[in-house]
Amino acid sequence: MDNITFRCESTGIPVPQIWWFHDDQMQKAGEQGSSTLTITSAKKSDTGTYTCEGKNDAGVDMDTVVLQVQVSPDATTNLTAKEKTNISITLSWISGSENFSPINGYEVIYRQTGSSDWMIARNFNDGATTEQLVEGLMPLTDYDFRVRARNAIGEGEFSDIEKLITHPNALSLGPTELSYSEVKAISAKLTWKIVNESLLASNEGSITYYEMAYSYNNQSNTEYTNGAAPSGTLTGLLKGATYKVVVYARNAGPYRSPPSNKVSFTTDTTVPGKVTSLGTTEVTENSLNVKWEEPTDTGGQNVRIDGYRVEYRAGASRDFTIFQQNQQETAALIEGLIPRQEYTVIVTARNVNGFGVPDEIKRTTQTEALTAIELHPPETLRVDKDAPGTATCLTSSGAPPPPPVEWRVNNEVVSSAGSITVRKNVLTVAYAEDLNKAVIFCKVNDITSNKVTVDIPSEGKSSGLSGGAKAGIAIGVILGISIMVIILLIVMLRRKQSGGNVKSKSVKELSTAVEEHEREAIDDSTYEAIPGTGIPATPLYEDTVIRTSPHYQGLLVDNAAYKTTGAENRGNGN
Repeated sequence: MDNITFRCESTGIPVPQIWWFHDDQMQKAGEQGSSTLTITSAKKSDTGTYTCEGKNDAGVDMDTVVLQVQVSPDATTNLTAKEKTNISITLSWISGSENFSPINGYEVIYRQTGSSDWMIARNFNDGATTEQLVEGLMPLTDYDFRVRARNAIGEGEFSDIEKLITHPNALSLGPTELSYSEVKAISAKLTWKIVNESLLASNEGSITYYEMAYSYNNQSNTEYTNGAAPSGTLTGLLKGATYKVVVYARNAGPYRSPPSNKVSFTTDTTVPGKVTSLGTTEVTENSLNVKWEEPTDTGGQNVRIDGYRVEYRAGASRDFTIFQQNQQETAALIEGLIPRQEYTVIVTARNVNGFGVPDEIKRTTQTEALTAIELHPPETLRVDKDAPGTATCLTSSGAPPPPPVEWRVNNEVVSSAGSITVRKNVLTVAYAEDLNKAVIFCKVNDITSNKVTVDIPSEGKSSGLSGGAKAGIAIGVILGISIMVIILLIVMLRRKQSGGNVKSKSVKELSTAVEEHEREAIDDSTYEAIPGTGIPATPLYEDTVIRTSPHYQGLLVDNAAYKTTGAENRGNGN
């Protein structure tokens, strides 16, 4: 290469010293006023930026120059086979640096591995493309390849040797005795007889895998075995479809063997998949308008959907209500629902194989238009010492009203405190005598419920009977029974005197008659035998009953046939 000399001058007072740099690396220093830098036999590594600096006590000045040393191209890299056949290989590569002189051509050489004789597949005058087809090769044969570039300066270095092998010839024999088994909805197993490789030519190589080609309705697909075993499974098939199948043997090349015999089979059908686009078109306070579309998977080719089943349940309930069982339409209006309640709706399609995979949605009905609210119990809230009272605020449909619910006691707004506990639409009152006769009601927005009075007995009183009272009642009952026996004897005597056909009965027989006719008491829910005891009126004979009146604290004897409404006179007396 040539020698290159740079000259630099710098003037100033005092006279400046001159410094030389190559890409920030100092090359020379110390000369005053004028200096030169010489590069002997310039080479690629001398390429770069050269700087001359003049320095004195007053400051620094500098100048730069860029040197580009043109040399032959660098070696090519990444030499590979882009495409191969049994008699050719297409090569590709990446050029090295052109070193400031454009590449104007490539040379490609090759040889059969083990040979010392290189052959030229391409010379420099064939252009500067980075691909080359090498033809006239032998099947299933190893070759060595190298490439180098050229520019105006000269030819570069060759690439490293790349070893490549051509493909074998196509297999001359294919598999035989193809059959199928284990046919399911989306898969089928194939088996065949292997190729006798001893009958193949040496340049055909060996079988590496098999190709299973199948088609349905003029749509073709291919699956490959993992290795040379003489069996494989087709997957991802359509349900209820009839397929035609052949199998080819493959070696390392791109060619197939002759095909096997052809077989055909039909896959199974199944129940349908989920319906699609399940949703609602309208949600009201009492209804859900549900809509959906036919399943993408109807269960097989040409399999029809026969109908749909629609079920729903409220909240966390485990019990579903079947709304429609076999409807053909893809919509359902579910009515009679509770406002502001979450519902789960399940829709299931059905075909000839049965009901399929269910799909579900959850929807909450709208809040009802509030026109009235009711407080339960409606009139009196009883509170005992060991049993708090609970009042519930509900809409006219029996659902909780929308929040917030305002509770009032004696017209004052209350919340949980002391004897009162408020939880949304429920108010609980514990025993507290100061709340006796308090008036409670609930309010939502501007709507007010009925008013309920709190009934709390004082601590000194008892809602039951004392021991003395119970003893007095017992004595009264004994006395009453004695009087009843006497009265019955008098009645019987009068009937006998008046010509009636009444058979005399002993006291024991009368007692038995009383027991036999207790169930014939008439309207015994209206009166109590003894007020405050809860003991109902008891018939003593077929047409006679002894009872007490709520307004009279004594015993009354009435002829049931004449005095008691609805009674039937089955006796013979007057």
